[in-house]
Amino acid sequence: MSLPDYPVPELDVTLQEVGRVLQLTLGPDLHAEFKSTLEQQRELLQEAQQKLATSAAGQENWVTEHFKSGLLSCSKPVPISTALPIVLPSSKAKRCSQLERAATLLWAAAKLYSEPLLLEGDVPIERTQQSEVFAASRIPGRNQDEIKVYPESLHAIITCAAGVFPVDILWRPSTGGPVSARPFTDIYNQLAKVVDQPSAEKQNDPCAICSLSALERKTWAAIREEILGQGGAEAASLGLMESAVLALCLEDHNAPSELADILKAVRLGGGGGDSPCLRYYDKVVNLVVFKDSTAGMVFEHSAVDGMVAALLTERVYHLSDTIDLNVVNTDKLNVNGSFTVNSANANSVFPTPLTLPLQGVNTPKPSPDLKVTNPVLTFDVSSYADVFSTLRGQRGLYDAWINFSLQLSLMQTLGESAVNHILVTPTHMRHYKHGRCDPTYSLTMQSRKLVDALASCISPDNTMQYTTDLLRLFHVAFLEHKCLIKNTKSGQGVGPHIAALRQSLPSENPLKKFLAPFGCPSVYLTGTDLMEGVECGVGNVYAQDQLAVTYLGKRDKVCIVLNGKGSFALTLEKLQENLKVNLKLVMLLAVRYAIACQMGALECLLKQGHTEKMNGEIYHCAESPKKHKITSEPTTGMSPDHTLVIHGGAGEEMMLNPHVIGVIEFALQTALTLGSQVLQQGGRSLDAVQKSVEALEDCFLFNAGKGSVFNKDGKNEMEATIVDGNSLRSGSVACVQSVKNPIKAARCVMEKSSHSLIVGDGAEEFLQGLEEKGKPVGPEYFYTDIRQRELNAKLSAGNISKNNHPQTVGAVALDRWHGLAAASSTGGLVGKLKGRVGDTAVVGAGIYADDMLAISCSGDGDVFLRHTVAQKIASLYHHKGHSLRQACREVMTENLEGVCAGIIAVDTKGDAIIETNAGVMFVASTISGISRVEVFRPLKNFSDVIWETDELVAYLDPSPGSLGQPF
Repeated sequence: MSLPDYPVPELDVTLQEVGRVLQLTLGPDLHAEFKSTLEQQRELLQEAQQKLATSAAGQENWVTEHFKSGLLSCSKPVPISTALPIVLPSSKAKRCSQLERAATLLWAAAKLYSEPLLLEGDVPIERTQQSEVFAASRIPGRNQDEIKVYPESLHAIITCAAGVFPVDILWRPSTGGPVSARPFTDIYNQLAKVVDQPSAEKQNDPCAICSLSALERKTWAAIREEILGQGGAEAASLGLMESAVLALCLEDHNAPSELADILKAVRLGGGGGDSPCLRYYDKVVNLVVFKDSTAGMVFEHSAVDGMVAALLTERVYHLSDTIDLNVVNTDKLNVNGSFTVNSANANSVFPTPLTLPLQGVNTPKPSPDLKVTNPVLTFDVSSYADVFSTLRGQRGLYDAWINFSLQLSLMQTLGESAVNHILVTPTHMRHYKHGRCDPTYSLTMQSRKLVDALASCISPDNTMQYTTDLLRLFHVAFLEHKCLIKNTKSGQGVGPHIAALRQSLPSENPLKKFLAPFGCPSVYLTGTDLMEGVECGVGNVYAQDQLAVTYLGKRDKVCIVLNGKGSFALTLEKLQENLKVNLKLVMLLAVRYAIACQMGALECLLKQGHTEKMNGEIYHCAESPKKHKITSEPTTGMSPDHTLVIHGGAGEEMMLNPHVIGVIEFALQTALTLGSQVLQQGGRSLDAVQKSVEALEDCFLFNAGKGSVFNKDGKNEMEATIVDGNSLRSGSVACVQSVKNPIKAARCVMEKSSHSLIVGDGAEEFLQGLEEKGKPVGPEYFYTDIRQRELNAKLSAGNISKNNHPQTVGAVALDRWHGLAAASSTGGLVGKLKGRVGDTAVVGAGIYADDMLAISCSGDGDVFLRHTVAQKIASLYHHKGHSLRQACREVMTENLEGVCAGIIAVDTKGDAIIETNAGVMFVASTISGISRVEVFRPLKNFSDVIWETDELVAYLDPSPGSLGQPF
């Protein structure tokens, strides 16, 4: 599979992007000067464009050559200019020693080198990435360094207090044939011999030559030429070091306690001011293992970009953890100094230290600036794993969340000067050259509008009011952000083109000053939304005044690394403080956006009025009678009003902080809006309740559809019912496992079969071929981390009956034609027995509707089944003349005392009732055009809460608790 050539963008497209960026970063006068200068220089640019197109023709990647040429011309010491350090997480192996960790990492690197398809299957990798990772060195030069590859190399270089040792990690079974990784025990035994050596004497001191590679590049190039010119042991030793597959440094001290300090130590080494320099910086790939087994990798950026470095680190980490360390007990060193290897084909000799006398060579000490690096700060932002999973579910949203948060933080930290900085997001060019990142200039007019709005919404206590206007601004900025990223990914990125044009201009050309900032943009933001095999990585800063921000997403957190020079170094701590706050605030908006997309309601929400609130306060829809007078249609019998009540379940007492409550309320409001829209447009109640329940099924927050709980065997078994009150028809499904929306399936049973309830395999088979029910989905679709943790907790406690989280979702509605309907859906009890059917699937137990009332219940389903709760409420209403409120109260008192229960109901008079004795119940309603969303938490000894047309009684406990991590 060949890689497509990277195109040379059209000149007008590139200049248009340059103008867009400069319009945002230059003042009006300078921008006008730029446009005038551009017109004067257009002919010269067209000539440069023609030359570039000619030279780039037939090249696999003209962009990489330009990029590497610039980095290889860097004269600073490699570790503070182009070295990319990454921290690896602790090994999963128990009691892993420094020796064991080092051996597993060496074996994994050798395995990856000899079997390159392990990196990413059959995805092609650009030649300049694939061939210059292992067995490559950055050779210092007087004017420019070079990357030199040693394809015949079989050894790694080990630097430690005992000296510098070559260790065989590969072997070639046949002459001229492919190489293979040596057995792990072979590598382990060689390392064991190395660490058993005493500290090096002067002629074998690793610091002597390692410190040379840490010098300024021109100085090191001159000394290297001197060493090679003299020949002898020094030249031979240097040759072995340069030709190694990779370098491994065994530190004689533990890793620092702070993550930022570990990053510095991985890159720069040393446990203090007097510690020896053990890093050999000229290798493209370097491993570092501290005495406490903390590990890291250091990459030479001129050969490997950051995305490939992270990918390579992840693969090395996961491969290394496949080793069973028990095997080291079967292959021990013999007393006579020889050792046994399980492979007869992997013969090797014990490593001996390289001699490095460096006689007559001037060896200046490294500059103290090597240790005085630009500051690096790290911090984590934590939340539920399901929140991060939801953000990742919308392509590009994770990156946009961090991007917008950073823009807001820069504005707060730097003030007006923030507008002058160019913000770059290196974009992975997977579509063209796997492994290359091209710059996307991600500051846009729309993102600036969003940031201004966000700043104005933040209160002094660092909280924010989330309105639909804010959601709309986020949406527009996000779409523009995605468009820019997409253009770059598809080969339409113009960053490399700008660099080539800039380099073609004479130094005195007046246009050059406008293009110069694109050479080293002020702010870099790079990272990935999920990388479990890497603990932390840091982007480099190349300019004197520059900021690099790196993010690595984990399952339940994101790690942020800030790296700054110049003015950014002076404000780095303040930027960190602002970014910590803003990431959480913008996450709350991004999660709402993701939920709206998940529920298929984004377009509906964006069309609403510009002033309604997005969480628990009363708001008025755009179509509310208080805003627009509604006149009855000429159709006889059609009412101007409609009623819709929904619930997200009733459950035992639980602790939720205000952030969690706000997001749940938003999801309820979203489902309510979808259902209300159906009714407002004259639709039937049956369609409205299905629409609302379907939306709740699509949201990970509720136990219905996505987010359903597991049975005792760890599988999802869902049930749902829909009832048409006027026709007295109903449809139910139970124990279904692959139906994305069970409420759709229930509607199919009602309308496409002669039955009322179908369960298990029978329901799945019936639904096959019916377009209405949608495509089947796998168990991974329904999985959420919080449900898994609930199941684990219940099984470990031996309690599979009590529910700590609200269960069923449901809706009842009265349409403008006086029609009533009810719908309910649930994943059932956490840890329930296989095949268990609850009240949701049984009409008369947890759900009921006729031509006078509609009811949906939630709580302890088995009790609802035994007492036919919904049917009893209807009987009291019909036969004893009870009001809807009285009927609900009497059943709650007589049949549900001490039982977790919640009931919503509506009748033809428009009375809407909510009654609960549960610890918490999520509810929302639209009555007479007024929408209300709330989380009910009744006071102790207050057994019921009634919500009618003109009355709302709710008790909220905002205290954080066990579930107190903020969204």
